[in-house]
Amino acid sequence: MGHFVNRPGKNSSIFLALCLVSFVVFVARGYSQSPCINQSPRDLTLNRPAHGEPPVLGLDYNYRSGTLLVIPVDRTTVKYQGHTLHICDQHYHVPVENLQGCKNEKDGVPPAHGAPPVNQWIEVHTVYALVVDSAAGCADGPDRNLACCRTPPFVVRGFSAKVTPPIPSPPPITQPTTGLLAEWSGSNTSPDEKPGGCKPLPAQWSFRFGCDFTVSQSQLEKPLHAHGARPVQPPNRLSPDLTIVGPAHDVDVTCRDVRTTPIPDDAMAQKWACPATCKEPLNSFSGKWTNVPNTGDPQYAVCNCCPLLRPQ
Repeated sequence: MGHFVNRPGKNSSIFLALCLVSFVVFVARGYSQSPCINQSPRDLTLNRPAHGEPPVLGLDYNYRSGTLLVIPVDRTTVKYQGHTLHICDQHYHVPVENLQGCKNEKDGVPPAHGAPPVNQWIEVHTVYALVVDSAAGCADGPDRNLACCRTPPFVVRGFSAKVTPPIPSPPPITQPTTGLLAEWSGSNTSPDEKPGGCKPLPAQWSFRFGCDFTVSQSQLEKPLHAHGARPVQPPNRLSPDLTIVGPAHDVDVTCRDVRTTPIPDDAMAQKWACPATCKEPLNSFSGKWTNVPNTGDPQYAVCNCCPLLRPQ
């Protein structure tokens, strides 16, 4: 690699001019654009067992909260940021897009025709918009590839389910109402048109955790059809507002024991040692700590660190 020697005068002026030309070309080619952000889907895996499986290493959530951002009103309407949003699309993906740790949740591919086979994992998305397109066709069925979602803000409520055999007179697919939720700023999904592409539509997501939900094959027949799955997005594309939502004693599942040096007493733990140990995004000390082992000469201490409460 060569060296650049700073020579004042004419050579320096020529160098600066060349740099300016190179920068203009660089910008013109689009290399100055920032990477796409706030993309979906994402890995939502919590640090908890699923269906009797050993505990898995979960993710660090940015916040926890007992208050929903997306508030259901009825089957077709939600409240969000003071707006009343109306259902504008409903569809499903094979396999699931947002991971939560259910066994075999990423198995399978979209069927060529008809409903997926029994026991196939799918992820159901119900989409809401401020204004729904009134054009002909939007009333024909729920799955319109988002064409009926006219005016933002957009909200996506999602859950994963296993497919069950057909049932007579199937009811519409409705969102589950029990269990923890994950909320985050994201985007529309489905496979990228080109590898590594960005999705253009911003959306507020509300995903219901649960590995026991089911949807009948007869609920997935026309006008619904299976959409492919977009890969989980890399960390540099994810929003920094991933929030676990539910009762206080349940959202503590996002807290972790973080190692530090042995702590002499509770006063030191509460005032200094543990608050200094709990770092972003788990920078809220729960007050729980212990030396390990807690008898004899401790080798290390652990402080219980949690995400902050989400600002409302």
